Amino acid sequence: MGSQVGRPGVLTQCSLEEATELKLGMLGHTCYAETISVYGTEPVFTDGDDTPWSKGFLASSYASRGLKMRFTSGSGSEVQMGYAEGKSMLYLEARCIYITKAAAYRVCKTVPSAASACRLRCFRHSRGAGGKPDLFVAGSGVRLQ
Repeated sequence: MGSQVGRPGVLTQCSLEEATELKLGMLGHTCYAETISVYGTEPVFTDGDDTPWSKGFLASSYASRGLKMRFTSGSGSEVQMGYAEGKSMLYLEARCIYITKAAAYRVCKTVPSAASACRLRCFRHSRGAGGKPDLFVAGSGVRLQ
């Protein structure tokens, strides 16, 4: 659906889905936009609409129009991408959590899977390293500060 250019310093995003959700929200037809997926892999940082900058821009667009949304790292993306890149699930999940935090968003969606267990371990490790994610884990009723 989108048309992107992966160049350093350039942020372009042309997406029909996001534009439609913004229009519906401004018209008052919906109050929830979408769940935005983030990934912790290296190519994502220059890959068009999956960059942390475009995700943050999209989140601020929704928030400025009063639309609710949330971030997720996906249910199995860490498993598949971790093997392909030779990285651990914990490493990729930590990057996803900090991408969410960098976008100034505080809700992270979890799913009942091995990746969820990885996410909770990641929260524990990031706190032990002196970081405070300060995120609410949707679907679990848990607020991690």
